[in-house]
Amino acid sequence: MTPNQITMLIILIAYMAVVLAVGLYASRRVKGSEDFLLAGRSMGLFVLVGTLCATQLGGGNIIGTSTNGYNQGLSGMTFGVSTGLAMLVLGLLMAKPMRKMGLCTISDFVYNRYQSNTARVLTSVFSFAALVGILAAQVGAISKVLTVFGINTTVAAVIAICVIILYTAFSGMWGVALTDVIQLIVIWVPLTTFIGLIKIGGWSGLVEKLSTMNVPGGIDTYMSPTGIGLAAMASIALPMIAYEIIGQDFYQRLLSAKNERIAKTGC
Repeated sequence: MTPNQITMLIILIAYMAVVLAVGLYASRRVKGSEDFLLAGRSMGLFVLVGTLCATQLGGGNIIGTSTNGYNQGLSGMTFGVSTGLAMLVLGLLMAKPMRKMGLCTISDFVYNRYQSNTARVLTSVFSFAALVGILAAQVGAISKVLTVFGINTTVAAVIAICVIILYTAFSGMWGVALTDVIQLIVIWVPLTTFIGLIKIGGWSGLVEKLSTMNVPGGIDTYMSPTGIGLAAMASIALPMIAYEIIGQDFYQRLLSAKNERIAKTGC
């Protein structure tokens, strides 16, 4: 490995160690099943906002959105924008009444509404299937990062899974929420500094550079917010919004809020 790779690997190992340490620290708050599953329903606004944002800005999202941006130009932001719209819908329509019910899962809501164990089981199965796919995307993203250091893809995936399982198994929702906040800071600070855009000479410098390249569809299409077409954008946005309205991973965080006001405001 090159000196730069060694430095980056040390930083990555230190980061993983911090994540595990925070997970272990959070385990001190777990006294029962409600603490483990829903952080004792005592999550404040700052932590709730952090964990909801980090749920959106996972490795799969960042790498996938970056790839879309590279291939599709400005309209590659469709997925990211749709996640924001989905959170608005969730906050305005669903967060307050769902938190007020004092439920634990979407399956509980379905059972209360239809009084059907079959419906509850089907909801659990579909939620599990969706979350397995999301987990696979996250593990895949972490694996790609680790392969930069010459680590075998399979070994990288195993390392990623072990880290995730360890801090989740030790501390449940508290561990997930607190590590989410840390990961959001690590992700968000570099993104909001716009280092790449500044180095290339700002927005005008970016457009000028892209004009000299053979970008897909030409520079006008590439720099248009609707470059991929409204139909394609809708096919990306609508499923994302539909999922977040029913996604267990989002509701588990909302149901962990101290009260209905925090649940709604956090979105």
